[in-house]
Amino acid sequence: NEENSFWKQLPLTSKLLYLIKAVVYLVIGEGIRRSALFRSDITLNPPTIGVGKILIFLAVLIVVGRIFSAHERTMPYPVRRTIGILIFSGMFAGIITLFIEDTNYIRYGMAAYYGLGAVCLAGLLFGFRIVKYLYWLHDIVCAHLIFIPLFILGALQLPGMIQTWLLYHNALSTDVVVSDILRYA
Repeated sequence: NEENSFWKQLPLTSKLLYLIKAVVYLVIGEGIRRSALFRSDITLNPPTIGVGKILIFLAVLIVVGRIFSAHERTMPYPVRRTIGILIFSGMFAGIITLFIEDTNYIRYGMAAYYGLGAVCLAGLLFGFRIVKYLYWLHDIVCAHLIFIPLFILGALQLPGMIQTWLLYHNALSTDVVVSDILRYA
């Protein structure tokens, strides 16, 4: 594969340097997992919805999603899209609820992120093709984290006001006479 050919051509010494980087990722992930960061005592703040119930709900949605993927070709397009959106929305709501109900999962998620980063880097170095899909998934998640706030801000038309404010104050700080610009525009 052309995307991964660079990693295959690396000499063993260079691959060992990247493996050290993967080990550092694992150590960081383990440090986050063991730390007191976002540690909550569920005896003081019992979750409203049990974490076990949320995990069962997510597991059921994953199984339903897999069954749906196997049989989606036999369904009409509107039904397929509706069911897909409902499954995704349920999974999204379940994951958000999981993080809200037990903040320890924030720490676990951060540790898993570093652990998966180490696994992906090692898999890339040794030519495992499965990491391509993990990197693809990572790109999708990062794109959503970037574009959803931009979409919301764009719908609220805040970037235009902020940009106008910044340009106006930048013009004032560089001694541009704004009234002359507006008069001749």
